[in-house]
Amino acid sequence: MNLRRLKYFVVLAEQKNFTAASEVLYISQPTLSQEIMKMEKEYGFKLFVRTSRQVLLTKEGERLLPEVRNLLKRADDLIQMIESLKQEQRNSNEFVIGLDSGWDQFEYIGITRKIREFRSDYPSVTVRLVPFQYPDSLQQLESGYMNAAVGYCTEALLRELPCAVRIVDQQEMQLAVPVDQLPAEGEPDIAKILSENDILTMAQDKDHMTAINQLYRAYGLHPKIMEVHDMRLMLEYIGAGGGIGLIPASYAETLTSSHIGLIDLEEKAPVGNVVVLWNDKRSRHTPTKDFVNRLCVDPGDE
Repeated sequence: MNLRRLKYFVVLAEQKNFTAASEVLYISQPTLSQEIMKMEKEYGFKLFVRTSRQVLLTKEGERLLPEVRNLLKRADDLIQMIESLKQEQRNSNEFVIGLDSGWDQFEYIGITRKIREFRSDYPSVTVRLVPFQYPDSLQQLESGYMNAAVGYCTEALLRELPCAVRIVDQQEMQLAVPVDQLPAEGEPDIAKILSENDILTMAQDKDHMTAINQLYRAYGLHPKIMEVHDMRLMLEYIGAGGGIGLIPASYAETLTSSHIGLIDLEEKAPVGNVVVLWNDKRSRHTPTKDFVNRLCVDPGDE
């Protein structure tokens, strides 16, 4: 039983359209279609009837839908209970920091140094770093298992975050393309590049998909998506001529590949935010407040 596929099934049943459902789920339409077909093959019956305008539940799908919703709700409740039990078992002298598993520029913007200083100032506290991935890891913040998290998100996601959040750094995103797609002279035709290439996104990264959709909407286009595992693999694909991609300024400024060219998107550039997240209802003790405050200090004040 695959809970992720069950969630796809529920969203598609609610949206009645593959394009709309894939946007809600922040995955590509082909990926959603393949996952639904895998479900139907596994179960031995059709879940949806496809028409030219929409997809509708079969009678089997209609019977399954309320049970799947209940199962997903119980699964969420179980996850929250597990995280609460973890919290109860945690050593009171442990401080857990989540770091965005899809973004690795913490050293570049000084976060690594500030974590090191925090450890030095609290020698009796064991600081532990764990992967943070939106939205799954939010439950770890809610339960108190994770004291704070540092992540990268676009403006759209920033408005949706259900926990306390402060911006640490802001970066405009640039379009990375194979260098041979840049014109010898003059400005690049961004709309042409977007329409003729697959754009790479990290699998299951809702926030990166939000930025891609924002850019393509600005040009009146629909993206052709190809999913990769992480940002480093994305850059390898681009350098090898396998597509184009949106990358934050910190990646652009440290890029060394001679096979990748960068396009400044100017006013159409999605803005990314490096943020610190925490549960202000559970995390009122001094170390958490201190950690948040030291990450958000203006460099000019240091």
